[in-house]
Amino acid sequence: MARDALGRLREEHAAIRARLRSALRAGGEGSLGDLPEMLEAHLDREERWLYSRSEAIFGTGRAAGALLLADHRRLRRAAAALLRKGPRSLRGFARDVERHFEREERVVFPFAAARIPAADLLRVRSGLRRG
Repeated sequence: MARDALGRLREEHAAIRARLRSALRAGGEGSLGDLPEMLEAHLDREERWLYSRSEAIFGTGRAAGALLLADHRRLRRAAAALLRKGPRSLRGFARDVERHFEREERVVFPFAAARIPAADLLRVRSGLRRG
C-alpha cells in the first residue's frame, strides 16, 4: 500500500525526467514546453501531501524536512532562471532535478512508507490522486 500511495510522485518524477531528456536532446531551444509548470505542480503536491508529514517521516528533529523544502526553493529559483537564461542553464538544472529526485526515491519515499501510519498513507494517496 505504501508504494501505491507514493506511486503518483514516482510517475511524476519519470515524466519530468523524460521531459528533461527530450529538452536536452533538442538543445533546450523551445523544447521546455510545460516543464516549469509540471515541476511546480509536482513540488506543490509533495509539500502538501508528503512533506507536511515530515515529523512522522523523520521524527521530531525537522532538519530533514527543512532541507527538503530548501531544496524545493532552490529548484523553483533554478526553473525561473532557466526561463530567463534559456538552454545554456538546462544541463545544470537537469542535474539538480535528478539529484533531488534520487534523494527522495532513495531516502524520503522509503522512510515515508515505513513511518507514516497506514491510515495517513491512505489520505496521502487520496490527496495525490485529487491533485
